[in-house]
Amino acid sequence: MDMQVSKNDSPTKTTVSGTGEWERDTENTLVYAVVSAVAEAEGTDPVELPPLYEAIHPEALNDLFTS
Repeated sequence: MDMQVSKNDSPTKTTVSGTGEWERDTENTLVYAVVSAVAEAEGTDPVELPPLYEAIHPEALNDLFTS
């Protein structure tokens, strides 16, 4: 995964962006790919992240890209 870190004028705010790949018809869902990418960007284990459903609707994300 390619990562870019951008710091703006605020000393407390950092924006991290990255790109990753996800393939349909694999055992890993898009939600799994998103969680993995966020964990990598944050430098943490995926299980240490807050629940994804607090930020997005995981089933809707999967449905959007698999239907």
